[in-house]
Amino acid sequence: WIFASEVLIHTDCTTGIEAYALGKPSICFETIPSVLHDQLLSGRLSFIAKSTDDVLREASRIVLSGADGVTYPADMHDVFYRFFAAQDGTLATERVVEAAQNLLMAKVGSGDGDDRATWKPLSNYAAWWPTKSFRRKMFPPFNMPTLASRMQLLTEMLQLRNMPAVAECGDSLIHLYPMGLKSPHAAGSAITRAFKRIFAPTN
Repeated sequence: WIFASEVLIHTDCTTGIEAYALGKPSICFETIPSVLHDQLLSGRLSFIAKSTDDVLREASRIVLSGADGVTYPADMHDVFYRFFAAQDGTLATERVVEAAQNLLMAKVGSGDGDDRATWKPLSNYAAWWPTKSFRRKMFPPFNMPTLASRMQLLTEMLQLRNMPAVAECGDSLIHLYPMGLKSPHAAGSAITRAFKRIFAPTN
């Protein structure tokens, strides 16, 4: 649909980001004032309209100018390439796989020194946050035994000797690190972790 369109109109929707990536102009209709408009990428990568008249005016300008007549501001390009780095060269999927391989094949720690997994959350790190039901469907909770069994299968398929260690570090987030290192610093305060154990959804 985006490919077939001349211009996309959205209200802070991810399709605005997709349109930019596809080289299609988009208009973000900011129906109500919100600080989110300055944070969400969908608006930052679109032309902004704050009223129906603005939407019609921008859409007319874009359609009448033709595909070659719409030029995004330079700062939009900077924003896009900051958050979507794999536009040239190695694909993002390849980078993810390479990072996973490097992790799985990392030298095993001794476990008897001060070597600790390097990731450490800052004091304002929100390890768990109330999640809307539709997002919970996209990122369902998982249990650690099931995850460990899948990691074991992956380790065997790659013919590796050691399976990486796994630690939960947030809502549907895990931290993989070489076996033998001390576990990473716990995510969230002790109170947060206690609330999570009591109220977080489980499988």
